[in-house]
Amino acid sequence: MRFKIILFFIFLFSVFRSEAIEHKYLTIEDKSDLVILNPLLKNRKTLKLRLSNGLKVYIISDKNADKSAAAIGVLAGSWDDPKEFPGMAHFCEHMLFQGSKKYPNEADYFKFIWDNSGTLNAFTAPDRTLYMFSINHENFDAALDRLSHFFKDPVFDPSNIARELFAVDQEHSKNIENDARRVNMVSKEISNQKHPKAKFSTGNSKTLQSIPPAELRKWYETHYSSNQMALTIYSNLDLNDLKKMVVEKFSLIPNIGKDPLNIDENILSDENAGKMVYIKPISNLQILAMEWELNKKFTRDETKSAALIAYTLTRGQKNSLIENLKKEHLAEDLDVTVDKVGGNQSLLSIEVKLTDLGLQNISKVINRCFEAINNLKNSSIPSYLFHEMESMAKLNYEYQSHEDAFEFVSNNTINLLDEDISTYPKKTLLATNYSSENVLEIINSLTFSNAQFYLIADPKKTKVPLDSEEKWTKAKYTIKDLSPSLKTL
Repeated sequence: MRFKIILFFIFLFSVFRSEAIEHKYLTIEDKSDLVILNPLLKNRKTLKLRLSNGLKVYIISDKNADKSAAAIGVLAGSWDDPKEFPGMAHFCEHMLFQGSKKYPNEADYFKFIWDNSGTLNAFTAPDRTLYMFSINHENFDAALDRLSHFFKDPVFDPSNIARELFAVDQEHSKNIENDARRVNMVSKEISNQKHPKAKFSTGNSKTLQSIPPAELRKWYETHYSSNQMALTIYSNLDLNDLKKMVVEKFSLIPNIGKDPLNIDENILSDENAGKMVYIKPISNLQILAMEWELNKKFTRDETKSAALIAYTLTRGQKNSLIENLKKEHLAEDLDVTVDKVGGNQSLLSIEVKLTDLGLQNISKVINRCFEAINNLKNSSIPSYLFHEMESMAKLNYEYQSHEDAFEFVSNNTINLLDEDISTYPKKTLLATNYSSENVLEIINSLTFSNAQFYLIADPKKTKVPLDSEEKWTKAKYTIKDLSPSLKTL
């Protein structure tokens, strides 16, 4: 009789536990009609959830997966740094690796991942921070539990601060020798100083050494919120098993009801608009770059009109911009990109890899770029190019190749943070419709007076003396007016 009673209570516990799990999430209807046609990947199964704390979850079960992997992202980044502590978001990222109440040993997470054939990393961007790992399948559950406790009970042990300050310092020191980082730091220094982009986002021991541990925890508790998080899970395990893992481990991450970041200030400085910033590189670079800040309404533009302009400018048809530049021996390569740099803000950039002749004829190269832009303005972009761009994006998705598990979850989480989970990944990849009005409005904004120009090249070749030094990397640069004849473009 006692045995039956025990069985009865075990049964009741199982039922209640099952019901509790059921009430901790909502299954989201998949409204994306994109399908994978690659025979090696088409048997993947997916599930979309929204946990009771608002966290978005995208689960992919793939029997052919060689590793299990997870990536979680939060919409909190360096643009959220307090003015008095540049690098706070980055430092918080480092400190979350240093133990939780359940796993207090600061080396536990690293050791567990590495001992089980895994990879791990994290990064802090202007408006988001990502944490990701991959591991062998049999240890996925335990690794996932360790990751979840980053966001449930981090300890922020003051005894670890000195070591992590050293790690941040080392990272900054490494960045000093990176030309892309140096150019970015110069762009921060000449940007609108009222905008958070101007902050020293990496930080170092000088900017962070006086942070009180209580302030670090307070920043974390007011910026990390589950309703602004997204999680991607990839494994060979069954969907139901993966769902149970996720619901049990991530439903208790606190939700403080944080709003997404929206900034009124422009990134680019009016004072430096239409001027050339000459920057001395470490390596042998010869690059002309032009960038325009887009109207904020185009950052989440579902017609992808800015992307269509970039696609058209780089398309390799006859008399294209790059073909004409190469024909005149002015350039080796060309890239046009649209970057959502953070929050509700984005930049359209043209980057030209110059030949020696191109470096000697900068005005001509700039002229050719504006001729291409004005041609689009005069003739518009035909709708068939829009459909061509869309068809290529759809085909790339349908016949995508197998991606490394670590990179796969990372890329999905980055994008999932910006899209409603029900439609994901359709709106990330495809536009809703062609809008000639949006295209024309963006093209009309790509004027000389709205542009920020950069020339990254040896000052011995440009013969322009550099009279300024960026504060944190010591990169040499100067800002000069361009030829008056160009200002009519």
